[in-house]
Amino acid sequence: MFTLKSASDPRRMHEALAPELHRWESAGARLAELRLEVLRRRKQRCVLRYQLDVDDERGRHTTNLIGKVYKSGAGEPVADLMQLLWDAGFDRDAADGIAIPSVAAYLPRLSLLLQEEIGGAPVKDYLGTDQAEMALRSMARAIAKLHRSPVRVGEVYRIDEHLRRCHPGPQVLRDRIPELRPAVDEILQEAARLEDRWAHIEPVLIHGDFHMGQVHVAPGRTWVIDFDACCVADPAADLGNVLVFLKGKSRKLPNVPLLVDAFLDEYFKTMPSDTAKRIPLYEALTHLRRACKRLRFGESGWKKKARKFLDDSLDSLATARD
Repeated sequence: MFTLKSASDPRRMHEALAPELHRWESAGARLAELRLEVLRRRKQRCVLRYQLDVDDERGRHTTNLIGKVYKSGAGEPVADLMQLLWDAGFDRDAADGIAIPSVAAYLPRLSLLLQEEIGGAPVKDYLGTDQAEMALRSMARAIAKLHRSPVRVGEVYRIDEHLRRCHPGPQVLRDRIPELRPAVDEILQEAARLEDRWAHIEPVLIHGDFHMGQVHVAPGRTWVIDFDACCVADPAADLGNVLVFLKGKSRKLPNVPLLVDAFLDEYFKTMPSDTAKRIPLYEALTHLRRACKRLRFGESGWKKKARKFLDDSLDSLATARD
């Protein structure tokens, strides 16, 4: 991310944003002061918060923007997709209260996507509270709305494309750890067989990295965030991914089975019921990806954890096979 140094420099960003202010403020607005903080940093992306003190006819007020710095060329398609979704009913005034952050601007020179800072709290923060079911049902309505969206981008993703997002990939795991090879091979072969069985399904726009941090909830409002991994694929992929992480909370939260039921009940109020039979396949793929991550992280006892995830993957495939 060659532009990160500039994007995280307050003086340079003041110079960059001042002439762009008219995109989200009134025509005569002036940028008085800018403050920033780094919220998250990863290899391919950095997330920052910009606090802008703006002077206009109303006086001085503060606007918060979230900035995402991408590797070259990766941010503009995300900005374009977000605008398509905004225009397709995910806007601030959506009648159902389900929206996405508005795009303030995309600055190609900085590979910087600027969007409004949303409210609410992520669904994961509601777990363990008396509002957990409300949050899970809100999340289900949000992802169902995304799956019903008429927006389409790119080619249809199949299982091979999903697995290419693993770092390292399953082949690296099987080659590096020979004792795990039979389990990895069985998972890949069975997943391919099941995918062929369901080749007739209608692909939709999916989130692609759907978990309980990707939906924020407030009274009467729900926001979906982070569209970097969006693609056209089987909607069961989003469900399988989020359910693995929700079910993983069962040791600490005894009501997780009820929350799973609430999430699925709400989702299938508006979505085809036959999607449910494919969820275990994508749970299996999520377990496989988690096993691959253990190799990447290399923490103490990672082989044992990877073996456990592979066993979970095989169990999920056994359910999908039934």
